[in-house]
Amino acid sequence: MKTIRIVVWIEKCLSEAKYDGIETGQASTGQILEWINDNTRHGTTPHALGNVLSKNPKFEKCGNIKVGAFVSGNYQQALWKLT
Repeated sequence: MKTIRIVVWIEKCLSEAKYDGIETGQASTGQILEWINDNTRHGTTPHALGNVLSKNPKFEKCGNIKVGAFVSGNYQQALWKLT
């Protein structure tokens, strides 16, 4: 039941996605996690979000985006869109 709620939240997030430098309808894993945790009461964990995104056929990985952090340096996050 909980993953069904996460799927609905991800669909809503991706349908409303309008970020700088990223096409409409796409969002990175970090942006989706931030949106869910900001707009829902209980939020989700990065692990649960990654499992739902990778295993649900409604979502398609469409690339990577570089993210920079002061302490950990640069790393990549996956970009996701609805199929």
